[in-house]
Amino acid sequence: MRYLLVALALIASTFFLFHPPGNCLQFHLLGYSGRGELITASLCKVPYPGIYVSPDVVGTRLAESARVAYYVFNRRHGPLDYGFILRIQGPVTYVDGRSADIAIYSAIYSFVEGKRPPLATGRIDDDLYTIDGVAYVREKLSAVAGKPVIIPYANRDEIYGEAAVIPVKNLDELDGVLSSLPS
Repeated sequence: MRYLLVALALIASTFFLFHPPGNCLQFHLLGYSGRGELITASLCKVPYPGIYVSPDVVGTRLAESARVAYYVFNRRHGPLDYGFILRIQGPVTYVDGRSADIAIYSAIYSFVEGKRPPLATGRIDDDLYTIDGVAYVREKLSAVAGKPVIIPYANRDEIYGEAAVIPVKNLDELDGVLSSLPS
């Protein structure tokens, strides 16, 4: 297992060194550290299918979120003939669960469609269709200053009108919201 992690780190390092600028999309993850955190992330296109994570993300639940989001996107929209490197510019520990699933899925969708990625938090269920609620949604929203955020339908009751939220129950609803976003 250790050799696999070292190999992944070497592959990711190679991509970092030889990746042409301009094929990246910046987006934000919502995290929690006792208060809401807005964590900058980026997806950069690489010529190899799959999703690769920067070395600081290897072995975390955030890496699992990236794999789930990429797999589900390919399953729903057809396989991509390219992949992505996920980079995080902030503490990975602030996103310690799989609450980044729909944020990364939305970023992949936005990259492919040439749109601006929305703010989102939520987990894709094991059935790979339903969107599950996540912890600390209200606290996470405190970091976005009233900007619209896609959240799980299960968390809608935690929000008391102080934030613009778009609750979604499943990936069909999420795709509908994403397709209606401006370019």
